[in-house]
Amino acid sequence: MARPTIYSEELEDKMLEEIASGRSVISLCREEKWTPNADTWYRWMYKIDGLSDRYTRAKSISSEFHADQILAIADSADNQNYQVARLQIDSRKWVASKLVPQKYGEKTQIDHTSSDETMKPTTIQLVAKVNDAN
Repeated sequence: MARPTIYSEELEDKMLEEIASGRSVISLCREEKWTPNADTWYRWMYKIDGLSDRYTRAKSISSEFHADQILAIADSADNQNYQVARLQIDSRKWVASKLVPQKYGEKTQIDHTSSDETMKPTTIQLVAKVNDAN
């Protein structure tokens, strides 16, 4: 059976469901014969209006799936496979931090002080002059 090269909404929906459940486009297209080639999928994302947004949503959902997997991987790790588990966990954390940075990204805090006090706050006083008109 030849791979599909003609776009359909049914094929898009099926692909996006798989992506949302944690599968990557490359592994999905490599392992499943019902999918188009990865380059065809990415071309569709460029050409088909709204597909890129729907794909972004599916990837965001997949980051939740990967975040859930972290606990399962950690719980199943033992002395023989802890290094593999660490790599799997770190990979999933990295992907989640890039796909949903507001939820899983590094929190940054900006310090507006300087050690030499060149950025010391300045107080400005407004002085009103009252004229005695009487």
